[in-house]
Amino acid sequence: MYDVIIVGGGPGGLSAALVLGRARRNVLVIDNEMARNFVVNQSHGFLTRDSVSPKKLRQLAREEIEKYETVQFIMMTAERIKKEGETFTIQSGIHTYEAKKVIIATGLKERLSSIKGLKEVYGNLIYSCPYCDGWEYRNKKLVIIGNGDNLLNYVKLIRTWSQDISVSTNGQITCSKEDRTSIKNRQIPIVEDEIVEIFSDADKLKILYSNGHVIDYDAGFCCKQMLSSIQIYQNN
Repeated sequence: MYDVIIVGGGPGGLSAALVLGRARRNVLVIDNEMARNFVVNQSHGFLTRDSVSPKKLRQLAREEIEKYETVQFIMMTAERIKKEGETFTIQSGIHTYEAKKVIIATGLKERLSSIKGLKEVYGNLIYSCPYCDGWEYRNKKLVIIGNGDNLLNYVKLIRTWSQDISVSTNGQITCSKEDRTSIKNRQIPIVEDEIVEIFSDADKLKILYSNGHVIDYDAGFCCKQMLSSIQIYQNN
């Protein structure tokens, strides 16, 4: 019986493990090494570790935690969580673990749009969070892929990093007429043709549209309508 089981070994889970280890709690960290941010080369915005690789960040954290002997790690996926009375039971395959408390630190995982090539460039030339990756593309030529009610707000946000932006709706406009007019009044082009394929060439992002045109960009950002975020655990 553990005092605490932490599901997820990213920065959040490891921070919790460090504090609990210092409190002499018996802790188990369950992690499958399939982190959301492993698609990028650098992790940004984490104090004292800005621009370090996600894997290096984890390695350094694990090295610090290892001196606290009450913290253990196992590499597997937590599949089920049940609470019976005051005890939590976590199941992974044929293995079960019990704890008084559970911390869910799995974060989120994107489910990408089915656009051809998007998966291959996501985390390299196309991103979802400008606060994480916008600085590297400041004043560059950027494309915002998306539509919907949040599109105008996302456009305003991306302009913090660059004024040279355009919008690609992938063949559909679902934002309001007022928002569309507001975007155009800002001298921001809107490409309404369907995206056939996204690919990279010589570190440039290239988008092939249904009209046969290929447009080059330095990078792109996906509005939330082009991807969804899902929890990566089941709570029963």
